[in-house]
Amino acid sequence: MKRPLISVVTPSFNQGRFIEETIRSVVDQEFTDWEHIVVDGGSTDDTLAILRRYPHLKWTSEPDRGQAHAVNKGFAAARGEIIAWLNSDDTYFPHTLATVARELGEHEERQVIMGRCEFTEVDGTRTGTFHPSAFSGHSRVVEIWKGYTIPQPSVFFRRNVLERCGNLDEDLYFVLDYDFFLRMSREYWFHTVDEVLSTYRLQPQSKTLEIDEAELLEHSIEVSRRYWGPVFFPSYWRYAASLRRSQKPLRFTANRWWTEGAQQYSIGNRASGMARMVAASAIFPPLLLRRGRYPLVEAARRMVGRRQVERLASVVRGTSSTAGEIESIYGDRWAGPRARATFDNPGGATHIELDGEVVLSHFFNAPLRLALSANDHDLGEHELAESGPFQLSIQLPQAVQRAREAEISITCDKSFVPWELGLSSDRRELAFIVNRLALVSHD
Repeated sequence: MKRPLISVVTPSFNQGRFIEETIRSVVDQEFTDWEHIVVDGGSTDDTLAILRRYPHLKWTSEPDRGQAHAVNKGFAAARGEIIAWLNSDDTYFPHTLATVARELGEHEERQVIMGRCEFTEVDGTRTGTFHPSAFSGHSRVVEIWKGYTIPQPSVFFRRNVLERCGNLDEDLYFVLDYDFFLRMSREYWFHTVDEVLSTYRLQPQSKTLEIDEAELLEHSIEVSRRYWGPVFFPSYWRYAASLRRSQKPLRFTANRWWTEGAQQYSIGNRASGMARMVAASAIFPPLLLRRGRYPLVEAARRMVGRRQVERLASVVRGTSSTAGEIESIYGDRWAGPRARATFDNPGGATHIELDGEVVLSHFFNAPLRLALSANDHDLGEHELAESGPFQLSIQLPQAVQRAREAEISITCDKSFVPWELGLSSDRRELAFIVNRLALVSHD
């Protein structure tokens, strides 16, 4: 069978920091029948100098009306039988186009395929975290409130799909790929390939990170409604009922309100902060048990003492009162955003040592800040600005060194729930991994 030509379209604007890695990921493909089209929006950084270093590229640089317009210009220039869209900060793996040629080019009945996608750090470091990818029909794509499952850089389609479904909607900004896939899924089945085909870079300038998850979902639901059908169609009422049953929009909104309220409370605006957190709990009551349990337990500890609070903690959490669960340092070494450990101190330890690991992609690459205290003595705040292992060694105040018991508290300014990020079914609120937490004596 004749090998298909694959056209890769890359929109770009001032992405000189990343675009060469994107270009190299196409150049290094094991499959050689491809063309790479870069549509630049008039970059003022070093993008053009990089593009000139690669004579194989088909590229233009001129002002455009945004990402959708740039991608559509690239689609119009594409000659390939198979077309893909790769953003200027994402990459392919060396086997990607060979896999596409095999899975799509050798099966004429397939029109669209998608593989898996791995998130990377800003510097390109692989996180080991993957965009969930599954396809079970158009209705599942419409019901975005149940979780979005199509990783854009790992989708490839035949030219006739584009001719039938049309170009990207240039009036959309945040969810233009979602609308595009809604139209495609209405006409075609997406064949899934259980291989990682691309990387998606989590970097601050990424459009996805310009707004929070709740706002992005709101934009997506607005587009989803276009595909519900007329109000007198059964499909309209089925989707409306599905959305109503779903608590996800409420959960995202409630989480956002709670975070905003907690920030206001922490800077002294206690009335407005508390009002925001109460409103969050009102629209999504389970949030109070998940995020409110730590203030509740702390208040109880001060009032009734440690032994009674351990019993209260087991009730609030709905679990047995083992030490790890009460302290939010779990058996798999993950710690919650407020962790506590109590040590006997017969030898007069001088330092607390914490060895751990942090994955900043869980926080969209924002730094994680840890505030430590010992027996209510402030040990300072520590910022973790890079993913990976970290080590802290902090001198204990003299009063703590002389105490027979040391209670160490670690409070984080961020947390994540794996279930809410689509990483797993784990619904714990987590912050970082604890490899070692110990009292030591330094001479």
